[in-house]
Amino acid sequence: MPATRRKNEIDILTVILCLLVIFIHVSSEPVSQLASGAAHMLITSLWRLASFAMQGFILISAVKFFLKVKDGNFKYLPFLWGRVKTVLIPYIFAVLVFYIYFIYHGYFPFKITDLLKYIFLGNLVSPFYFVVTIMQFYLLMPLWIWITKHVKFYIALPAALVVTLLLWRYLPQVLSWFGVHGFAYNDRVFTTYLIYWTLGCYIGFSYEKFLAFFRRRDVTAICAVAFAALTAVMLIWSDWAMTAGQALGWSFEYLHFAYVVVAILFVYRLTVAAMNLRWPLIGLISRASYYIFLFHCLFIFELDNIFYAHGVTRILERYGVRILVVYIGSLAVCIAYTEAKRYLRKRLIKTK
Repeated sequence: MPATRRKNEIDILTVILCLLVIFIHVSSEPVSQLASGAAHMLITSLWRLASFAMQGFILISAVKFFLKVKDGNFKYLPFLWGRVKTVLIPYIFAVLVFYIYFIYHGYFPFKITDLLKYIFLGNLVSPFYFVVTIMQFYLLMPLWIWITKHVKFYIALPAALVVTLLLWRYLPQVLSWFGVHGFAYNDRVFTTYLIYWTLGCYIGFSYEKFLAFFRRRDVTAICAVAFAALTAVMLIWSDWAMTAGQALGWSFEYLHFAYVVVAILFVYRLTVAAMNLRWPLIGLISRASYYIFLFHCLFIFELDNIFYAHGVTRILERYGVRILVVYIGSLAVCIAYTEAKRYLRKRLIKTK
């Protein structure tokens, strides 16, 4: 297989993850407010099953970059500047847009210190913590390159798993030893997602070997069985676990962690099987995925204001409208922006 082959399966996986992130956020209202019943059970189950999307983005980000840097041409400062231009600046712009939107609607007054905290912590809108987390991985990129080149995967992955599991739960206690008390931002520290990033590093670094391994029928069967088993157990057990006390709550979180890892690999396996599927829409959504990720919640907030102004209170009715408008609106606007920017860049290059 040629090394220069366009990784269409990565585009497909990016599209799936992007659509799942939107689904998670548009479904938050019926999950939290809909009365118990068949509709609530169905939406909540699908919402839980989609819960691997953010971790999947972290893994696929590592895959994409290690496909590029494994040839030894990596330069740290140009790389960081590239991440500032393509990741950090759009993120800061998105924070400003949402901040102005919230001020306009009277959520809070303008305070520059609050704005800077929102940018730094990524806690203004739900998806923003991903950017804060992924930038930490980017800042440490020389470390990940060294580890991937010099440490065998069967050593690095278990070590990353142990660090993830321990610090995901105990980082606030560890920080308290150094005088940092009451740390409440564990969900946006890179150690919480280290196993996903590390796995992505090794997949990207040895991508053709990974594909060859993934195409084996026994691996497909194992992924399918593990996914089905964890899905069934999680859906049946999670409600009971989360209401049975702190100990069982943590047990559920470990179960959910296992589900996330298996779900990512299972969906990745499906995209590998569909790697020859080349619909134009896949490329369009994939290229616009970061902007869709940043701005889709703006459509949700504005719809909520419209619902309130017009007295629309039925949750399922709101949910149906929200799905249509947020998916169609955010995809259309972000794709149009991305393709226009791409067209203008090409025109600019031709005129030079």
